[in-house]
Amino acid sequence: MSVPVEELDSLKLNPAVIRLYSSKTKLEKRGKDYFGLCVLHSEKSGSFTVSQDSRGFWLWHCFGGCGGGDILSFVQKTDKCTFNEAVKTVQDFLGSDPKKSHVDKIFKPLEEKPKEYKTFTLAEYKKLEDALASSSEGMKWLQEQRGITYETAKRLHVGFRQDLGKIGEKDPKIQEVRNKGWIAFPYFENDKVVLIKYRSVVQKITARQPGMKTTLFGMESIDPFEPIVVVEGEPDRIIMEQAGFRSVALPMSGFTLTPELRDALECADGIILAGDCDQGPGIKAMERLKQDFGDKAILVKWPDGYKDANETFIRCNKMDVNAFKDHFNELIARSKSQPMKGVYNLSDTMLSSDQVPLVNHPDRLRFPWKSVDEMAINLPGSVVFSTSTNSGMGKSILWMNVTLHGARKHNNTVLNYQCEMDRFEFSAAAAAHLTMRDRNNLSPEDYKKASVLLKNVSYYVGSDPTLETADEVLDLIEAAVKRLGITHVVLDHIHYVCGQESDPIQAQNRAMQRIKNMAMIYGLIFIVLGQPRKADQKTKGKELHLTDAKGAGSLIDNSNSAYFIHRETIKNIDPANPPMDEYEPETTVRNKKARSKGRGASYAKLFYNGTVATFLEISHQEEPEDMFQ
Repeated sequence: MSVPVEELDSLKLNPAVIRLYSSKTKLEKRGKDYFGLCVLHSEKSGSFTVSQDSRGFWLWHCFGGCGGGDILSFVQKTDKCTFNEAVKTVQDFLGSDPKKSHVDKIFKPLEEKPKEYKTFTLAEYKKLEDALASSSEGMKWLQEQRGITYETAKRLHVGFRQDLGKIGEKDPKIQEVRNKGWIAFPYFENDKVVLIKYRSVVQKITARQPGMKTTLFGMESIDPFEPIVVVEGEPDRIIMEQAGFRSVALPMSGFTLTPELRDALECADGIILAGDCDQGPGIKAMERLKQDFGDKAILVKWPDGYKDANETFIRCNKMDVNAFKDHFNELIARSKSQPMKGVYNLSDTMLSSDQVPLVNHPDRLRFPWKSVDEMAINLPGSVVFSTSTNSGMGKSILWMNVTLHGARKHNNTVLNYQCEMDRFEFSAAAAAHLTMRDRNNLSPEDYKKASVLLKNVSYYVGSDPTLETADEVLDLIEAAVKRLGITHVVLDHIHYVCGQESDPIQAQNRAMQRIKNMAMIYGLIFIVLGQPRKADQKTKGKELHLTDAKGAGSLIDNSNSAYFIHRETIKNIDPANPPMDEYEPETTVRNKKARSKGRGASYAKLFYNGTVATFLEISHQEEPEDMFQ
């Protein structure tokens, strides 16, 4: 058995291996390290330790002379087995999923430039802690506004800063209260302060130390022997810790967990999701995490009328820590006895909805062209099918334009499974589109400019040509959806992934049914692209009808919307100045199926500029009378 080095390293890095060490000998935590009796020799006083080295590996050492090493060497010694057997033992114990490493290998973000972030040592940060100790207004805000004691604040290194200085100098709201006092919340990773967030004590305004990374508040609290409570916002996490629960906080409701953060949470002995229960993104974020983490997690709902941990503690439990602790344990027990999955009360659903017209729904699929955007309403859980009259009409580029727009402007997290272009071709097209530069003559400066435009954008591209069936491809996509927090998937294209199977039509039927289920389960917008049907002499060059889509009927039947693209063949070509392709740049886009119609027409005209991989909207367009709907 050959295991990649990176997979072996992930086993050694996983804090959950502490539980495997502990299954051999009882361990006691002291500070950051674990101590116990060595099982490799007889002893009455403990000489065995487990600690984390500078690389993050969890290593054992026996001061009684038995040596030391990583978890694999420990299992080899205790189980008297081979290295390969030890690897399998650790993988089985951790429930290691090879799909995770497969996802990390295949899907790469468009912008992969390593980021350098500012950090502070605890000693450098200490002046903010000391400032809180001498600040009556800071202490008053914590105690009276949030119910946080000084003892809890001190234990969690909460600080204070009277004046933000130049931080947020371009934000008028921050500058208005710049010198009126700010609570400082430090985010830690490996004894380093990796982020400082500030909260005004006079207004509901936040700021952050520039140049620092975005992560979870309370990463140091994750422990392999205890469950972790996931909340939203720093005060909520502090209240949970004050009541004796280990907790981390999302920095914001729309925050997408990185694979590394997901791995860290999964190391805990259970995940309790207890985010904001008011309307909007908070509920969606927690429900999505519950789906991603599966049986590892439970979802807790705060009592009616209380939106989060802090409000429940202050208003419902009257700032009584013991009452809050007992109450939260009751909520956990209640969550474990919820009705069957997928069954909802219709009245509750109506009351908890976003209460906005569907056309204004914040999570619907958005297009960068008004005329196309108004054709149909595609909400999370929707499958969108798209094809074109002929190959080469720019279908892949059009949907790249759509999903890059969604990722940049609407915070979508996109996965593009590309069978048409490799990652580098796709990156060139994306860079050309973002910079409006010739994609065949991009300079290093163009790529740098595109990289800046992709800052904080989550867009992953990749494919695995070794996969032979649609189920294998969808297994990989589903694993990526859970690992990367994907909200929008592009499968480009379904005829390729089903084409190697003995019965491609049946494969398409099965794939579309599974795609529909995945869209509904994970709240995805799943965009499926298809190849056009091979035209005969009578239909060649003519715009497709709905029934002309190539392949299984399920491509249309299982879709919420269907978009067809058509471009006319160029009839008079100048040999001295040949075009990039054989089609006119004017492009017809038709919405030929929509379970939820939009406010606009089902017909639009775009202009395709292939040089810069961009579609532009043509204004003042009218549909010809002889064109079918």
